[in-house]
Amino acid sequence: MEVLLFPHSASKKTQQDKGRSGSSGGSTDISREKNRIAASKCRRKKKDKENVLGERRRILHIQNAILMESAVSLRAEALSLKHEILRHGTCNFQPINSYIATAAARVG
Repeated sequence: MEVLLFPHSASKKTQQDKGRSGSSGGSTDISREKNRIAASKCRRKKKDKENVLGERRRILHIQNAILMESAVSLRAEALSLKHEILRHGTCNFQPINSYIATAAARVG
């Protein structure tokens, strides 16, 4: 019967023996190499997706700015046209009088 004076050292040795499992570690090296390649591929794909999303964000930001500018311009044009219609309110032209009456009914 063997008495262990340092039980922690014995457990480390048995853990090391279990890790080797009787081979020189060749399969472990292959597995690590495959994992390293897979991790590298995953990181590359993630970076590519981030780049694509970043470019899409930039394009959408530009499109949004253009559309906002267009909306402001169209609102100004609509207001200008409404003022033009109101200026012709005294012309006694039936379509204009009808539009003014309809617009006034919507407001009030």
